[in-house]
Amino acid sequence: MTAQQDFHFPVLLRQTVEYLLTNPDGIYVDGTVGGGGHAYQVLSGLGERGRLIAIDQDPEAIQAAKRRLSLFGEKVSFHLSGFQNLPAILQQQGIEAVDGILLDLGVSSHQLDSPRRGFSYRFRGPLDMRMNPQAQKTAWQVVNTYPEEELELEILRPSVEQCINLLKAGGRLCIISYHSLEDRTIKSLFIQYSKGCICPPRLPTCVCGGKKILKLIAKRPILPSEEEKKANRRARSAKLRVAEKTADSK
Repeated sequence: MTAQQDFHFPVLLRQTVEYLLTNPDGIYVDGTVGGGGHAYQVLSGLGERGRLIAIDQDPEAIQAAKRRLSLFGEKVSFHLSGFQNLPAILQQQGIEAVDGILLDLGVSSHQLDSPRRGFSYRFRGPLDMRMNPQAQKTAWQVVNTYPEEELELEILRPSVEQCINLLKAGGRLCIISYHSLEDRTIKSLFIQYSKGCICPPRLPTCVCGGKKILKLIAKRPILPSEEEKKANRRARSAKLRVAEKTADSK
């Protein structure tokens, strides 16, 4: 098995790329590139002027992605960082807005199968669970010192809101989640930003000034087929949600 195969089994690959790519010559972000499984298909669908910004906070993931995506040359740039830092990364690239953003919130096969990374439930190893091995705190330190509210979705909500703000009109945000709390947060945000006015029904006119910022491309989450679930056990709990930024968002 190659390093790339060992590292990443992309979930909901066909559906994700089909929903994400709306402009072959656009600029796209894979905020959790892993071993490059989704990114490879995204890059394969881009035109001559299309670009991909590949982000991951795991140095091993970035190295695996660089190997896998090397044939695409300057069409892809790599950034060792968390997706919560996307605004700064785009600013460094001189980019104001992008055509699509993908976030896959799952742990990669490589991370799960490496005992030293502390994600595995099949092998003995330390309670580490750092996406970036250089991060200061391990999972053991976090669960023993952090209050519960800081453990739950500390980064996800503000990061998704940042992603929405960084999309061009017509750009799409695709998020794959694996846990009910994650999916609930994403669903809540997508609905919130797709409603526009949030005034109580009893008011005759809008006083909140709210705008409809998102359009839900899929009303319900997209789920893996039974065939994919059988072929890739880590796809069993996956849910893909997709929203498009509307033209009247500013």
